Amino acid sequence: MSPRKVVAISMFAFGVLVFVMANCSNEECEPCSPKDNTAPAAVSGLAARNPTSGSMELVWLSPGDDADEGTAYRYDIRYDTDSITVASWDSAEQVTNEPAPNAASHLEVFPVEGLAENTRYFFALKTEDESHNWSGLSNVPSATTLPATGLLEVVTARCVVFSLLMWIDGHYVGSFGNDLPNDQPITIEVPLGGHTLYAKANIVVSDTSYCWTKGFVISERQESAVLVLDCIGAACPSSAR
Repeated sequence: MSPRKVVAISMFAFGVLVFVMANCSNEECEPCSPKDNTAPAAVSGLAARNPTSGSMELVWLSPGDDADEGTAYRYDIRYDTDSITVASWDSAEQVTNEPAPNAASHLEVFPVEGLAENTRYFFALKTEDESHNWSGLSNVPSATTLPATGLLEVVTARCVVFSLLMWIDGHYVGSFGNDLPNDQPITIEVPLGGHTLYAKANIVVSDTSYCWTKGFVISERQESAVLVLDCIGAACPSSAR
């Protein structure tokens, strides 16, 4: 090979070397990391619980960054009054202030606020990793918020001591007692508006127990109600509870 050709080849090789070095950072050049193409796993155990008249609590196990391993980047949680599908996902209402994901298999608990009372809602979520890979749609549970509550005022009439058992729409809601002076009311928070209330009381007057029952309907839009315990009635049998 002639000297001229040797010089040309050497210059070409030097140019390639300079080009490669110019594309390196000031730090030592390292091979590029492989692209992350593994999305977080889709949540399959999303559940809605503990409803109030304006909120619902969601619980689920956190997926990972890569399927079920690691820690994902963020959640996107949505709800609607119709079932949520892949096609309807974009039109569902997105919640705000979603929690940052914990490491895989951690129990996540998040309250969704601002819901309408006495309304059935469907919930779903997706998970994103730091490489912007999105999981599939979670399962879609539904639950109904409670009716708005109001105050039921219980008024004693000529009664000194009573114990009261109450049912609303056939469901037992608790027992209440009072040993206040005559005609001193107590208030009980109950769901009002379109409900049937049934009350059963054991009233004590002058050391005699009287049985008393009453059922009535609380109408729609009614925000309060008064229940008067009237002591007029037959004495309870000795075995009454």
